[in-house]
Amino acid sequence: QRFKEERTPAWHAREVALERARRAGVPAVMTSAVPSLDALRAGPLLRRDRSIERNDWPIVDVLDRRDEDPTKSGPFAADLRRHIDGDRRVVCVLNRTGRARLLACAACGELVRSDDGGQIMRLVDDELVSADGSERRPVVCTVCGSTTLKTLRVGVERAREELEAFLGEPVDEITAASEQRPQQRVAIGTEAVLHRVDRADVVVFLDFDQELLAVRQRAAEQAMAMISQAARLVGGRGSGGRVVVQTRQPEHEVILAAGRSDPSLVAVAERDRRRPLRLPPYGAQVSISGEGAAALIDSFGTVEGVQVRGPLDGRWLLRAESYNPILDRLAEIERPVARVRIDVDPLRV
Repeated sequence: QRFKEERTPAWHAREVALERARRAGVPAVMTSAVPSLDALRAGPLLRRDRSIERNDWPIVDVLDRRDEDPTKSGPFAADLRRHIDGDRRVVCVLNRTGRARLLACAACGELVRSDDGGQIMRLVDDELVSADGSERRPVVCTVCGSTTLKTLRVGVERAREELEAFLGEPVDEITAASEQRPQQRVAIGTEAVLHRVDRADVVVFLDFDQELLAVRQRAAEQAMAMISQAARLVGGRGSGGRVVVQTRQPEHEVILAAGRSDPSLVAVAERDRRRPLRLPPYGAQVSISGEGAAALIDSFGTVEGVQVRGPLDGRWLLRAESYNPILDRLAEIERPVARVRIDVDPLRV
């Protein structure tokens, strides 16, 4: 995501580098601990010996919270203390900003998800509704049949207070708006804290399920990238650092990939999911937003092979098997006076 320009024009550094290499007739080399499907399709994959690759990843401890009572357990698993006590430098991640609430069954602790397990469910007018609105059902746990649910949500500020009480020592709070770097042994914050610390002994993801269940096409890739960033802070197996993941989905491919130090498990699962749906990189998507988006969509009209979806939150999505029909039509029509943002292959959809 750091290589995608968020302003207009929304270009991606990878695509610019590949095109410049093509024009210059020289090789382009991309390195990544967790290469995306887009990067994997750009050229052949070269991997180091599996034993070397594995040793470069830290040990990942998974704290399965399914058996904990969600009405009493709070943001910290019962077994968390042994990972963060002592004099070790600890970074806790709780990515709350702009994220949906999670619901869990108060009886069995299972997360409330859609039938396919890919989306969170929200409580709307005494009904459970999937994040994209495509599924509705009564307020009943599909695992145990209980009708009592618990909202799992603690913001960073409240979590810091509880963590201070839990440990009996001061804890720094870091968000994207924070200017200072952590001074205390333990810091807690949003994803931004991973970019404000150069080194840590332990990184803890307090609620990784909200990353796994985020309503985004690339949620799994982005979740794996977060674990990779945490791994950079704690170092490989030889350094003694650890990444701790609290979750109610220990069977998710991202959790399995992290535990086995094998990000290819996520790539394979994502490939098998996206290819039948013609999602990038196996299809084309262009996002249209801004004050003039509605006028541009009206001018775009109907084009063979192009689906127009939306609006959703003021944004339209153009989908096709390739970018040619979308970009050709956009080049033909007149732009509205009002501002329009055109994002080819948007990362957060």
